[in-house]
Order: sequence, then structure tokens, then C-alpha cells
Amino acid sequence: MLQTVLIQGGLIEVEIGKKLVSIGANGGSMFTRCRTSVSMQMKEKLAPYLVVMHCCAHHTNLTIQTFYFLSIMHCLEDLLQSLHSYFTRNLKRVLKL
Repeated sequence: MLQTVLIQGGLIEVEIGKKLVSIGANGGSMFTRCRTSVSMQMKEKLAPYLVVMHCCAHHTNLTIQTFYFLSIMHCLEDLLQSLHSYFTRNLKRVLKL
């Protein structure tokens, strides 16, 4: 992965270290958890001040998948769909938001 960044990214190591500030990942151990992960290698070799975070969109998706089988989630989904329908079908309502 690091070789791909260096070869195909069009930047030299010094530029990557200066420009790369943070990386969002899906939470897999290949990217975030262990010492040999891609992000840790990037932090050690290219960008010492790199901030690694779990992508909030992916984290939200995992949470919803976990709770999807609870009945409250179906009620919440119905409520959100109703709210969406209520506002998108009437311009006056949208303008009052």
C-alpha cells in the first residue's frame, strides 16, 4: 500500500509527510489496529503526526446493522420515512424548516 502511494500518488515522501494530516478507515485491522497496519506504517515512515480515525459513516452503518433486528429500529425507520415524505411533497413545509 505504501509503495502504491509513493509510486502512483505523484508525491515524494517529504511532500506526503507535510500534506497528509489524517486518514479515515473502515476500522479493519489492516488499516487501524495492529502495529503492522497500513496507517501505522504511514505514521512511522511518512507522516509522524498522522491522525487515524474510524470513518463515522461506516461506524454509523455498522451500528444500524447491529440494531436493525430490534423492533424499535423498524419504528424509527417508518418515522423517518414518514417525515421525509411529509416534507418532500410540499414546498411550503420545506420553506418553513
